[in-house]
Amino acid sequence: MSKKVDERKCIVVVQVRGTVSAQREARETLDLLHLGNTNHAVLVDNRPAFVGMLRQAQAYVTWGEASPEIVAKMLQTRVDFRVTRS
Repeated sequence: MSKKVDERKCIVVVQVRGTVSAQREARETLDLLHLGNTNHAVLVDNRPAFVGMLRQAQAYVTWGEASPEIVAKMLQTRVDFRVTRS
């Protein structure tokens, strides 16, 4: 028997627009994705629920598949930022 492995890919989501005049659904979606400010980024996987959320807020975010190098750099930058702020 062959097993089909459902591989999850990492997606980088970046907020590119402000939400001052955004519809309520888009603002709520951005809150659920933990995107509060322009140019902030989050990592999500490619589950259908997340893809649907991205489509809901597509006027305010951009996204794409992340390479392992990008994920490592984002995580390292976050760790460096937290260390320097302490």
